[in-house]
Amino acid sequence: MHPAVKYLHIGCDEVYNIAENELTQRVLRETFHGDKTLFFLNHVVTVAKYVREKRVTPIIWDDMIRTASVDAMKQLDLGRLVEPMVWNYRWYNHNQLYPPNMWANYAAVFPRVWGASCFKGSTNSDKLTTPILNQVVPQVLWLNVINELPHSIDFRGVALTGWSRYDHFAIQCELLPVSVPSLVVCLRALDTGCFTNQLHEEVSRSLGFLNPLRLESMELDDGSSGVGDFPGANIYQIVVDLNRYLHRSKDFVHGQYVAGWLNPAKLKRNQINLLRVDDLQRKAKHFVELLSATETLTRSALVDFMPVYHIDELIESYVEPVAKQLQAIRTMRVYKAERTFES
Repeated sequence: MHPAVKYLHIGCDEVYNIAENELTQRVLRETFHGDKTLFFLNHVVTVAKYVREKRVTPIIWDDMIRTASVDAMKQLDLGRLVEPMVWNYRWYNHNQLYPPNMWANYAAVFPRVWGASCFKGSTNSDKLTTPILNQVVPQVLWLNVINELPHSIDFRGVALTGWSRYDHFAIQCELLPVSVPSLVVCLRALDTGCFTNQLHEEVSRSLGFLNPLRLESMELDDGSSGVGDFPGANIYQIVVDLNRYLHRSKDFVHGQYVAGWLNPAKLKRNQINLLRVDDLQRKAKHFVELLSATETLTRSALVDFMPVYHIDELIESYVEPVAKQLQAIRTMRVYKAERTFES
């Protein structure tokens, strides 16, 4: 498919389930003397050699070799076979992810090393919008790491990853059009070596926003930045609105007024303030209608971007659980006679 490709990323991250069955346990015991890291490295070598035969350089995620011994990696000639990509997406305690001497060990084995950061998805598994500040900070921290690397390492560059699911069994998070502003901000931060108010304003204008982009607490975004002008800007705006309405709806459902006046114990005893209940049901009706209208807009905007079954999953994951809670409040039947009161 790609005859001119020079690099192929072969994964190899988070390989936690090694030697889980009887056959591989015997191989681990008899061939590798119980050393799971050595077992893993030999598999990497086998795959890497196959890729090298195609005149392509394999790249691997580095997390499974961070504590591997220099001797073991050298013995397997790993430095000639692969180029590791060190991933770190943290915006806090960035350097704590690296074991002691990790960079020195890599310098002793690998002539060339990559880095990997993230522009979307790494904050949480169930976010609709991207908190840009949490994504741009790691870019600046990566630049600090690069400046302190051993001189013997040829640092290739930083790959910007973007997560759409945490795995195939998790829900979708942070659709690509919604994360385009974060991608642009992160690229500019890496390119200039910093992130300043001036850069923030420049990027916002380049994306067509009238005012600077909101960088955090995206659920509070009220659209005051204006409507952007970039591929997917319509989806960005609709999902930002949906996220805000969902946040307000959840605040209402789990807020003090519903907890205080629709308390199950009070409903059971028919101790009800009808004025409060009527007001809460009117508000629930308002939020139901707001979410329903925004769901229609969301479906219409996404139909050319993703398959219908993915759209259904998105709505069922984020909107329907909240809508059901609101609908339960809206349609709740309360008794209006024979009420009792206790002092």
